[in-house]
Amino acid sequence: MRQVLFRFRLPGTGIEVPIFGYGVFVFLGFLAACWLAARRARARGVSPERMLDLGISILLAGIVGGRLFWIAMFHDQVRSLYDVVAIWEGGLVLYGGVIGGTLAFFLFARLFNLPVRRLVDIVAPAIILGVGIGRLGCFMNGCCWGDPTLVPWAVQFPVASPPYMQHLRRGLVSPGFEAETSGGQVVLVSVLPGGWADHAGLRATDRIVAVGRPGSPLRAVRSVYDLLVELRDIGTGERVQLDVLRSGERVPLSGVFRPVPPGSLPIHPTQLYSFVGAACIAWFLCAARLERIADGINGPALMILYGVHRFLIEILRDDLPPVALGLTIAQWVSLVLIGLAIPLGWLLVRAPGRPALKESSPAV
Repeated sequence: MRQVLFRFRLPGTGIEVPIFGYGVFVFLGFLAACWLAARRARARGVSPERMLDLGISILLAGIVGGRLFWIAMFHDQVRSLYDVVAIWEGGLVLYGGVIGGTLAFFLFARLFNLPVRRLVDIVAPAIILGVGIGRLGCFMNGCCWGDPTLVPWAVQFPVASPPYMQHLRRGLVSPGFEAETSGGQVVLVSVLPGGWADHAGLRATDRIVAVGRPGSPLRAVRSVYDLLVELRDIGTGERVQLDVLRSGERVPLSGVFRPVPPGSLPIHPTQLYSFVGAACIAWFLCAARLERIADGINGPALMILYGVHRFLIEILRDDLPPVALGLTIAQWVSLVLIGLAIPLGWLLVRAPGRPALKESSPAV
């Protein structure tokens, strides 16, 4: 996980602009999707330039749809306008993006009088490739995480990451203390005996006001999450300077930050599973050339393949609770997709349509 890849300093201003890993990979996914769509369009008699216009339309509509879906699911986390628009911190639900992107696709095809079924065959592999690369952004951000596991390839996310915070709420990990946010201050409820906070001299009822590295300006903290972010950025095994309010008096304390464990529990890297699965689906749709069976068949094929893939991935994910019959909302949407794709595919096979590919066409 690396939410901020690097910070770009604006010349002559001293202002640093963070470059988020999530946004970088979403953008790379967009570029890869446009490249593949343009390449496939050229082989099928459609202007490649139209693919960039279509890609931008789908991207923007997908972001809006994905964010609205997230707001509907996690409305309790929306407390300000910032929470509504802060997509650089994650919070895009894929199926919401699919709905928004699909609406944009059909509107675009209608406005520019493009053959819908041929267009579906062109963009289906490109869309799932872009989605898969975007999942690498989820890995960088720490969202869409998996269940705790002991498999050799399990990953641990750092302190203050989304999976760590969930494990902390469940009492599965400890930063060395238990705290709560009260009145814009961090109040210690208890301190782990023998832990780093205990050795640093922290006590229950202490109020942690600021934290930082020794010899550097301390940063004010107003919530438990703020405190954990600062401790994470300082680093495990590094010395921490604390400004504590105790019985109305300021007390400076210092200790070496050693949480137990040093991060989240080992969990399935479901974001990477999603990337691999999406890449395989994109490869299959390109290599199989299903368009020879029926014009537009890549659409229902993608719905079935991704529906099955997402349903199985959800079994290993731990970020969304079940909503009915032990299934998450994404699993229910997957079942709906599969249920719609089967009759749609049958109708496309039965419907008259021109062959979308010649035998000599490249398998892209």
